[in-house]
Amino acid sequence: MPANVTIIGENSDGSLNAKLELTAGDSLVVTIDLSAYDHGIELAAAMAQAVVKNAINGTDVLLLDSEAAPPTITIDAGEETVTLEAGADTTADVTPGRAVWALRITDADGLVATALQGEAFVTQGILPDA
Repeated sequence: MPANVTIIGENSDGSLNAKLELTAGDSLVVTIDLSAYDHGIELAAAMAQAVVKNAINGTDVLLLDSEAAPPTITIDAGEETVTLEAGADTTADVTPGRAVWALRITDADGLVATALQGEAFVTQGILPDA
């Protein structure tokens, strides 16, 4: 199953309620289009972090960052998209099951906003590693 983000609606804090689905051991590449939502975040010169945790206030099981070398999040301000990327070797360490996730964006002025958050579902691939 390719990775997927489904926007379900808006949370009471203004962030988007979004479900993340991925398969442990598969590459994660998903682009999220924010252009249709009034997120109020200036994406030009922004940075972003996404985290998947095993529970609310739990342990980080996957961390993506636009400032990492190489970056695992790419922001396209013109298209108002955010792309999350992680290799199969990185997702292989994620334990299958239910989790929670969030995408936080910091704009050039230092305004920090949680743009998306919600449940994450990690499935185990059925094929052996290549």
